[in-house]
Amino acid sequence: MSSEKPVVIFGLNDNASLACFYLRCDTARRPSAFSVHRAYVDRDTHEGLPVVPFEDLLNSHPPSEYELFAPMSPRRANADRQSVFEDGKNRGYDF
Repeated sequence: MSSEKPVVIFGLNDNASLACFYLRCDTARRPSAFSVHRAYVDRDTHEGLPVVPFEDLLNSHPPSEYELFAPMSPRRANADRQSVFEDGKNRGYDF
């Protein structure tokens, strides 16, 4: 993450919550939403921020105005991270 754009955090697990905490407390970066694939959306908000289906993210949080951060758990981390990274990059997001 290299700019001062607000950040969308991919995930709703403990790692995503921890990333939100560190972004809020230890950086000048502003978390603005969480995102997961539509099949995994099970709430409207997380950590006080909206949860946006990843499939809708381009409309609500365009890459020209937001960056994407994808923290992952150790289990399947590389495969999951690569999949989210490639999909996000294909949609125009910086990480």
